[in-house]
Amino acid sequence: MLRKIPRTRISTPSNFLEIIKHLFFSVHNDEAVNEFEEKFAEYIKVKNVIATSSGKLSLYLILNSLNLDKNDEIILPAYTSVSVPNVIMSSNLTPVFTDISHKTLNINENLIGNKVTIKTRCILPTHIYGQPCEMNRIMKIAKKHNLYVIEDCAHACGSEYNGKKVGSVGDFGFFSFGFGKHISTLGGGAITTNNDYVAEQIRKKIKKFKKPSNFELLKKIFRAYIIKFFTYPDVFSFTLYPFILFFGSETITKIFEENTRLMKNLPSNCVRKFSDFQAIIGVKEISRLDDRNNERIKNAELYTKHLKSIINIQDTLPRTKSAYLNYAILVDYRKDVIKKMIKNGVDTQRTWMKNCSSLEISNNFKNDCPVSEEVAKKVIYLPLYPELNKSEILKIVDVLKS
Repeated sequence: MLRKIPRTRISTPSNFLEIIKHLFFSVHNDEAVNEFEEKFAEYIKVKNVIATSSGKLSLYLILNSLNLDKNDEIILPAYTSVSVPNVIMSSNLTPVFTDISHKTLNINENLIGNKVTIKTRCILPTHIYGQPCEMNRIMKIAKKHNLYVIEDCAHACGSEYNGKKVGSVGDFGFFSFGFGKHISTLGGGAITTNNDYVAEQIRKKIKKFKKPSNFELLKKIFRAYIIKFFTYPDVFSFTLYPFILFFGSETITKIFEENTRLMKNLPSNCVRKFSDFQAIIGVKEISRLDDRNNERIKNAELYTKHLKSIINIQDTLPRTKSAYLNYAILVDYRKDVIKKMIKNGVDTQRTWMKNCSSLEISNNFKNDCPVSEEVAKKVIYLPLYPELNKSEILKIVDVLKS
């Protein structure tokens, strides 16, 4: 296999010079941000969208606009991004870790009811890798106990539950528009809600934030185009691939991995407004989101067709549509499998998600979550991006089968 297959490709605006020109020579105002929010609200089918600088900030703003008391409890899956419990704890709230389903890898809705106490205020389901959670069950529990439901849609932009876009089912949703996500605005995020009062409180907070400087945005632009250049297959095959072959997959994975230390406050570079420059990119990204998601779905279905009988894969629920940020498989001897795939020209990686209940930052909040622990040790992401073609997927399947 002369041409190697990178683990990811990222979406960037096609005209680099046009992007630089707009950053430095265009008039900057909030019109583009307003347009982006309107387009995204129309897409998700909610009354309010508030653009933010990141998914992390989005969650922080939601939690800090609900008049919650210190040590109030938030029920969430143990298997999730480290940033989620980190934001909860930095907001002086208590994460209540709940185990996941071995089939869907989402929060096990059958365990949620037993986690509810008089201090519980929110349920925070993560639509992991794009697969929607069992929201009907979750919403019924929330209604019974008068709880907020905050959907973590960072992996699921365009996913649907019962014909509704995720982010419109619960009381609030938050999205991430970082590198490698369904929509990339060179960093960024959004909050979705039909709650006008809380939306207004969040907007008032954001008005006090600074806009990102041109230098901050320029760093993001160059980072994006550098990643794009080195993951272009012909370039990747003769640059990054030999490096990964020699030093191993972990070398690259750790560069982009989230810090597992406890945050006392959000990083200062995170507390920024969403820029009009990012919004212009975002509007274009929304216009092609469904087409790119359909390519992801087509690629995922091809994997499933060939792998479902020989390997453990993430199940999809009836009445749902996954936008497949990642295609997750579960394997024993994960390091050996990754090493074998790389030797055969396929770059892949372990999951970035953790069993957050077992991390040092969660020492005061540990729960026994055996499925989360097992899954965190077994998941591998197969390449899954719109540019991947059928022959490349079949090559990956052949390597796994062998």
